[in-house]
Amino acid sequence: MKQISFAFMAAALLLLSGCEELENLCGISSEDLGFTEDYTRQLNAAVYIYQQTDRALRDSTLQAAGTAEIDGAMCTRTADSIVIDYGNGVVGNDGKERRGSIRLGYSGNYISAGSTASLILANYYEGDQNLTGTISLANTSQGNTPIIALTIDEFTANDKTLDGAISASWLSGFETETQPEDDVFELSGGLDLTDATTTNVFNGLFTSPLRIVNNCPYT
Repeated sequence: MKQISFAFMAAALLLLSGCEELENLCGISSEDLGFTEDYTRQLNAAVYIYQQTDRALRDSTLQAAGTAEIDGAMCTRTADSIVIDYGNGVVGNDGKERRGSIRLGYSGNYISAGSTASLILANYYEGDQNLTGTISLANTSQGNTPIIALTIDEFTANDKTLDGAISASWLSGFETETQPEDDVFELSGGLDLTDATTTNVFNGLFTSPLRIVNNCPYT
């Protein structure tokens, strides 16, 4: 087993430098760089799922009518559950096709401290990648800053599994229920990616908050 510990800054470097340059600059092997790309791809997939879950939990139309469309997915809500259904394939605003569904149970008013939710993925695909796993959410807000604690458990694609705990601290948009374009939050904490075929583990740590701006596309 190989342990690779990396501050999340490395993933950002991939956007700025070629692989050969990073090998020379940081002493990072091409194998490790590939693992970093896998980590970034899987993190982005998890963040998208959180964003859609967050939107569904806050959407006032879904609350009032029990059904609504969010990023092309048909959503249905009951008193304690929500299904975000992509059916046989829906292309989202980010240009990626998804199919299957996100299914969650919730307790309490999501925007209030103390509320919780937990989701599972049902035959869920992003492109040709089958994603499985669970994500738990807890509103741990203090004062005027909304904070959602996320526990990611066995979030798996292509024999690579993401696990750990992070938190989303909201800077804007948490209270605008039908305007996702103004959503801005920062992630902190750490997640580990394990490759089941090699048993290598990539330890990822956000050394400073990673800002997610909804109207700024990322891949």
